[in-house]
Amino acid sequence: MTLFCTAATAYAQKQSFDVVSFVIPKGWEQQQGEAGVQLSVSDKKTGAYAVAVITKATSSSAAASDNFNTDWTRLVKSTVQVNQNPSMLAPQQDNGWDILSGSANYSDGTTKGVATLMTATGGGQMVSVVLITNTQQYQNELLALINSLELTKVAQNETSVTTRSPQSGKSSVVGLWTDYLLETTGYNINGMPQYTAGYLRKEYAFYPDGTYLFRNKQWLTKTKDILYIFESGTYEVNGNRLTLTPKNGKSGFWGKTGSTKEWGKPIKAYDYKLEKVTYSFDIKYFSGSGDYRLDLNTGKSTQRDGGQFNSPNEAYEFRYSFRDRESLVDNPPGVKTGFENKSLTAAASGTSNGQRNLSIDGPGSQNTGNTDAGGSANASQLRGIWGQYSSEANTAGYDWREYYFNPDGTYQFLQKNISYLYQNEIVYAYEKGTYKLSGNQLSISPQSGTVESWSKAGSDKPGRLVKTEKRTLEKVVYTMDFHYFSGIQKTNLVLQYSKPTLRDGAFSNNASFKNSWLYGRPYTPDKPSIELPAGTKIPFSYKPVTTAVSDTKEVAPGTTIHSPIAEKIWEAQTMEKYGAAYGNSSGFHTGGFWKYQYKFNADGTYYFVYNAASGVASNPVNVLQYETGAYTVNGGQLTITPLKGVNEEWSVGKINNGMSAEHIREVLETRIKRLKTTTRKLEKITYPFTVEYWQGNNTNALCLKHTQNTVREGSPGQNDQSCFFETTTTKAENFTGLFK
Repeated sequence: MTLFCTAATAYAQKQSFDVVSFVIPKGWEQQQGEAGVQLSVSDKKTGAYAVAVITKATSSSAAASDNFNTDWTRLVKSTVQVNQNPSMLAPQQDNGWDILSGSANYSDGTTKGVATLMTATGGGQMVSVVLITNTQQYQNELLALINSLELTKVAQNETSVTTRSPQSGKSSVVGLWTDYLLETTGYNINGMPQYTAGYLRKEYAFYPDGTYLFRNKQWLTKTKDILYIFESGTYEVNGNRLTLTPKNGKSGFWGKTGSTKEWGKPIKAYDYKLEKVTYSFDIKYFSGSGDYRLDLNTGKSTQRDGGQFNSPNEAYEFRYSFRDRESLVDNPPGVKTGFENKSLTAAASGTSNGQRNLSIDGPGSQNTGNTDAGGSANASQLRGIWGQYSSEANTAGYDWREYYFNPDGTYQFLQKNISYLYQNEIVYAYEKGTYKLSGNQLSISPQSGTVESWSKAGSDKPGRLVKTEKRTLEKVVYTMDFHYFSGIQKTNLVLQYSKPTLRDGAFSNNASFKNSWLYGRPYTPDKPSIELPAGTKIPFSYKPVTTAVSDTKEVAPGTTIHSPIAEKIWEAQTMEKYGAAYGNSSGFHTGGFWKYQYKFNADGTYYFVYNAASGVASNPVNVLQYETGAYTVNGGQLTITPLKGVNEEWSVGKINNGMSAEHIREVLETRIKRLKTTTRKLEKITYPFTVEYWQGNNTNALCLKHTQNTVREGSPGQNDQSCFFETTTTKAENFTGLFK
């Protein structure tokens, strides 16, 4: 039997994940994560199931047999109970890969089945496919899946790029090299690691002039504070030897906020040792993924790189991947590395063309395309709050400036400045007037303004009003644009003018935008970040744009909403799994579930349902919470206004340890008798939202942005959002009977 085929399947469309292409059996579900893709099918009536996991290719210098043994333990034995060694098929070779396959019987409680592992090793990397099933029912589909597997051709040898002196500006190490890891819970489900919101990010930026910047940021759920390290200095390349000579370095801890993207207050600094190190290095190219990797070899751990990265029986080696996009490491407020204005020219590992200018300490950008046919920026996108939030170097001072653009063509501007270097007072500056948008020209015409100076009362709190002055009014016509920054995954308002202005101050510190200021949305959507002191005479008041545009609770009769979310059902669900306290069962599904469903109708009405039950509860109940109301869409803002809702608890049948997870799920989903009814809190919220196609899920995703817990969604997920997937009426659970 050919395990990885080179011939394409003629009758079905193939999909690709990393170096493997495949055909999904009809009716199977697909889930994709950072480390792999999972295909699965189950029969609720019989408890039968089949699961296939295809991993992402990883670098490996081990033999094919060692890779098989490693992943048999990591992917198979950690998932199901296998009490025998696998029965091996004859080794195969295909497209430069050495392929091994073996299978063994397993037990999962009272369920028995067969687990199969296939590994392919070649070109300095390896990839695995795991098949687990407890039935003959899906044998033909598994066989079809196996026969559809195809591997990309392996290059004959990994490419080791020749290095040259950094003075020539063509050194192969020039560029951004990263080691970005996601924090895991320690549990696997069918071989797939389960991630937290935490991350570990290390990176080297090697500049053509022979200088370098190293940064390390660690935001982990298991630690109290954020760790940040930076080091800068010079480097020298001599053959395959890379010598780093640090000149400056700092490290310390910062507190956390409710978001993984924000910094809390500085906690403490600690001594950072500057360590000159000479590495032997190699740059490798992996044709399957098209990635370049920088391998740094030394005989010991280093201050920068940490402990041993690879296997204990191998020499110390630290591995960093080439990144042709913006850095994901941001500096804490007030921390300056000295590289803020330095542009990094990065070419694709030694090529002489296709260069990109990357700003390591600032995000890269791309035009969002939010312009109309005439080239004018989208006026609705301009509405709302846009702010600059900068910190004073080495102090707790800061300068915050916010524009408030109203739909009626009026605006307000507010600034708060507190400095511990240049002034003894807190300054609030305010102005209001009108604005006009013509093409990409934004005209700001102030009509009145005032400046108040307040004494400092500790921290950033104002004490008493010291003086009030009239503000100089300055009419300016800006060139305006919107740019999406991939590093922070946010869109900024870019204002350009020939010289600095009183309102905007000095130009923003980004070499890609000359004579420009960059404004982003505030930390809390559509809410001012600047608070005025009690007793101020500044006549500032702000009404959220979404409320100003649509402040009726219901859509007028006959109105039809034209939006990508309308006339669709959006669902999200999570399957409960056993925790570490359950020993060998940890990581397996309990049969418990959490399900969320939105349905948005074209007439501006919606319903929402939350349904959940636990498979480990001593007396499980089915929780059913639902509401209905009205919604409005204004550009990228979704306002949900609930009008009525109910929370209920229902009894369910008996479950026991002898049942499969699928059987338990079926019992928990069957509501028998209503036990309790309580009043539901109705929560009106305006969410920034996006609708995107998620290839891994093979469907559209509706992502609602929120930084705080909500009644409907609960706590925000990764990237401060909750995402729901488009589904059909036939696939979705039918909850319409609840709203009759």
